[in-house]
Amino acid sequence: MPVPDPADSCVVVAGGVSSLLLAPMSLRSHSDPSALEALRGQILGLRDKVPGELHGSFTALAAAVEAPPRGSGEFDEPGFRKTMEPVEDWLGAHCAGRPSG
Repeated sequence: MPVPDPADSCVVVAGGVSSLLLAPMSLRSHSDPSALEALRGQILGLRDKVPGELHGSFTALAAAVEAPPRGSGEFDEPGFRKTMEPVEDWLGAHCAGRPSG
């Protein structure tokens, strides 16, 4: 299996994070267990595309979508944002300042 280009990893992770950061805007005004489940599935799908060192962070992010107790149907925006920090840190460490093109 070929080693992925680091620039490709940056694009995948950055694109995924960009789309995930939109989630709070659509989920904060109401509870919708099916929307939370869809977001969890999206995160786990992204986990399969990011570098292995981020798999644990994406697993934790998927778990942080819903406020406790499980089944509450409430989006946990503070927990979600906090759990996103290691992914954002990875982007800063691996992708900041890379030349484009």
